[in-house]
Amino acid sequence: MLGQSSIAEFKKLYHNYEFEYVGLQKFKGLAQEIPIFELKSCYSEVSEILGSHKELDYIIKHLEKIINFDPSNIWLYTTLIDIYTQKQKYKKVEALCKEAISIDNTVANIHSELASSLLKQKKYEESLSYINKAINLRPNLWYLYGTKETSLIFLGRYNEAVDTCRFVIDTSPRWYLQREYYHYYNIAAAYARKNDISKALLNIKKAVKVG
Repeated sequence: MLGQSSIAEFKKLYHNYEFEYVGLQKFKGLAQEIPIFELKSCYSEVSEILGSHKELDYIIKHLEKIINFDPSNIWLYTTLIDIYTQKQKYKKVEALCKEAISIDNTVANIHSELASSLLKQKKYEESLSYINKAINLRPNLWYLYGTKETSLIFLGRYNEAVDTCRFVIDTSPRWYLQREYYHYYNIAAAYARKNDISKALLNIKKAVKVG
């Protein structure tokens, strides 16, 4: 069984950038020698390395093996969801999110990832439904509202989109808006679709000023 000392060694190795590739090879070697479900505690460290080396298929293969041993582990699902999102496999993301929600429907990020994958598939009504569930679970996660705004714009519900953007702008912390100023762009997009060009340009200027 993989001991805590080996896990600590992995962590030290993975966080040292110049040895990333060595760490990856060492992990691969151990993965062949140790039952895969005993490596669970190392995946949080190795996933970044696998991702940076474009070896996402490798970690998918082993995470899916682990799920067979631990089918109710939400963390495993969230990791797979992240990887398939990187690969832009949005139908797979949708399926994994729905499986995860059937196990635990209280994780806002899974509802959010599902909404984003549906948005990419142009399933705007369904996307809006799931992002609203995410917001109900964690109303102070301001980044969630961006998916809602976009869904509303594509549904032609421009006034609701503008109201949602303004809610975030009026209530979120200043540091958030300085980093995530796209809410102004979403207001601009909504007004542009309403052919109100002056208000669209005004909000683009605000986005540029804030950003």
